[in-house]
Amino acid sequence: MRRPQFIKTDHIFSMTSRIGIYQFASGTTPDKNYGYSIDDQTRALILALFLYHQKNERRHLKLARIYLNFIERAQLKDGRFHNFADFKGRFIDRVGSEDCFGRTIWALGVCQCYGPRDIKQRAEKIFKKSKSKIKKLRYIRSKAYASLGLIEIFREKKESEIKEELKRITQYLIKKFKESSSLNWSFFEDKLIYANAILPLALLSIFEVSGNQEELNPGLKSLDFLNRVCRIKGFPAPIGFEGWYPRGQKKAQFGQQPIDVCDMVLAAIKAYELTGEKKYSQMAKDWFSWFLGNNIYQLEMYDPKTGGCFDGIFKTGINPNQGAESTICFHLANLEISNLKTIK
Repeated sequence: MRRPQFIKTDHIFSMTSRIGIYQFASGTTPDKNYGYSIDDQTRALILALFLYHQKNERRHLKLARIYLNFIERAQLKDGRFHNFADFKGRFIDRVGSEDCFGRTIWALGVCQCYGPRDIKQRAEKIFKKSKSKIKKLRYIRSKAYASLGLIEIFREKKESEIKEELKRITQYLIKKFKESSSLNWSFFEDKLIYANAILPLALLSIFEVSGNQEELNPGLKSLDFLNRVCRIKGFPAPIGFEGWYPRGQKKAQFGQQPIDVCDMVLAAIKAYELTGEKKYSQMAKDWFSWFLGNNIYQLEMYDPKTGGCFDGIFKTGINPNQGAESTICFHLANLEISNLKTIK
């Protein structure tokens, strides 16, 4: 299954207004009725900065500034963030979830490593206002998302405070892994739900800066576990949200989301970078091929005409809409796969 020679990002631009990237699309047309989500701005900001870093095109920097503007406006006085805004950019919630907070910290960290001076300075200001809230995060994925941002900031700043926060998150992740794991279940929880691969990605990324073997082993074991159980008839198949996968019970086949595929690609590539084991580069390529038709329907999720990605796999077939999350996740995964050839 061949990767397309030319990958278009046009749909990212068509989904973006002066306010931010719209959440949803009706087919390929932005659905303005649902407005905006900070979750999508953070993912889009990461993608825009990665594209700018790789291609050095100012149009990607323009996108990054739009998404950062949204985050800046969304920040509350206590350092947390709104999540949802209407089509005019007016915030319609009291405060966003912990997951959206963690994802925002991740994006702010990427700004520190990949942004030009003005973006770095603005992101640092936002982060300083928010960092006291990180230690109050309660949920495992929120902590994992935040750790990915802290790692990027630590690479730049080498601050002891950041190091201590990463240590706290690491200890929590390892504790959860030990509590939940058994001979046939190597994971952090008793139920596979959404963004599962973000947990091994977090531990592997922390190992990259700490060198502590205690982080590497559960990171690899949990990734191997996900790669083994998240399959249907041999095809990569992220756990569907139409039931999830409680331990010892039936695994949901439908409601497969591109974001979970992207997380598997990112985690597998990180494992390959750290170990040099070819099975992880093959794992990354195998999961990326889900977008290109290596899925239970054997249909392409990436639309080469628009540069968009369909919104998921359901019992009735492929969701024909090309929303922000799906399209961003395809392009993030594609960028990482394209960098594989540079890894020795």
